[in-house]
Amino acid sequence: MFLLHFLPDWLLSGFVNTVLISGAVLTVISFFTSWIPFINQYRIPVQVIGTILLTCGVYFKGGETAELAWRERTAELQQKIDAAQVKSAEATQRLDQEVKKSKQVVRDNTQAIKKEIAQNAQQLDSECRVSDAAISIHNEAALNKKPKVTVTFDGKIQNAK
Repeated sequence: MFLLHFLPDWLLSGFVNTVLISGAVLTVISFFTSWIPFINQYRIPVQVIGTILLTCGVYFKGGETAELAWRERTAELQQKIDAAQVKSAEATQRLDQEVKKSKQVVRDNTQAIKKEIAQNAQQLDSECRVSDAAISIHNEAALNKKPKVTVTFDGKIQNAK
């Protein structure tokens, strides 16, 4: 039955309708032509052939209806897939922008932390002990935040602007 996918709709419908109509015509003719002597001798074979064609036509018509319903369903699902692909592309673009922003924030915070460490390096190295400012800067660096404290040259801690 998968071969039906390769046939165009008009060819499939034409074949099915031809079998169905020819079966119906032969069956009707065989029942109403019994009074004609020449045709009467072929009445039984025509009835059998007409009934077989009619039965096959009805069966094929059901198969055609199911096939066309599946094709319609497939087309509908393909439209949904196309719409989902468009939404996916948009979501991917938004995600890329957010990732770029996040990376830029990390770079900015890293630069700010390096700047604070460079500014306070002399004070940090002079006493050979870890000051509260260094601990605060280190903790904020671990949280990937800009430093909130600065140390003045006289050793006092101030909040960053």
